[in-house]
Amino acid sequence: MTHDLVAFINDPMIPTLVSATVSHAQFKTIHPFTDGNGRTGRAWVQAMPKHRGVTRHVAVSVSAGLLADVGGYHSALTAYRTGDVDSIVRAFADASLRAVHNARALANDIEQLRAGWNERLTARKAPMRGNFSMRSLVDQSSPVSSQPLNSEHSNPMSTRR
Repeated sequence: MTHDLVAFINDPMIPTLVSATVSHAQFKTIHPFTDGNGRTGRAWVQAMPKHRGVTRHVAVSVSAGLLADVGGYHSALTAYRTGDVDSIVRAFADASLRAVHNARALANDIEQLRAGWNERLTARKAPMRGNFSMRSLVDQSSPVSSQPLNSEHSNPMSTRR
């Protein structure tokens, strides 16, 4: 069964959302593990669009979209197990739209936070200690920070400058 499922997932002729949905429902039906089937199924539903090139940098949280109607998801999954594929695809399509809407709202919130920080940092007149610059963290598209890095740049006694 799992070999057929893998072949189905890798079939480029099946649209990504349909492939992710049906493979998720089939995986949940096969239930190959004693624990973790739900987490595994949700993980690959989120990973498939990126794997297939539908998204580039983000995973769309379809499972978060499904949380808006858990009962509808369970009903659609039950219907799938009786041969009704349309219900589960419709549930995932609706969840995907909710997830995209949520992702856009989150991106907007993040951009507003960034703009607020940029405004606050521009208004700051006193120089910051060392080479540390909050602006450099705010302006990065993928800021990476660590405790040693933060300590080094905020410690006036640090010998590395």
